[in-house]
Amino acid sequence: KNAIFRLSYDSILGFCLAFGFIVLRHRAMAFAKKVLQEDQVRYDKIWTTISQTEDGKAGLDHLGKVVQMIGLDEKNSCRQFNRLRADKLPPTMLAKYHAQHGKCPHASPLP
Repeated sequence: KNAIFRLSYDSILGFCLAFGFIVLRHRAMAFAKKVLQEDQVRYDKIWTTISQTEDGKAGLDHLGKVVQMIGLDEKNSCRQFNRLRADKLPPTMLAKYHAQHGKCPHASPLP
């Protein structure tokens, strides 16, 4: 037989592995989509409840005032800060950071 037309065990194994990874990825993506859809339904139900009741509207208004009061409504500051390095903060926020944390070595990652 011609060596070109002969299948090797390595190529069959490689094909099976690649096919298996593709199938597993599609299953994982389908599962993730299902979970996200369930979360979206739950979120929409809660948001509708909060945004349509008087207590919910009052709570949202109060939350908006708190955000303004602590200064999180400034440009580009409404984001998650738990992974933001303190030495990369804008000067105004860096000053606030030092005012809040002082020179406590365990709270401030800056020297």
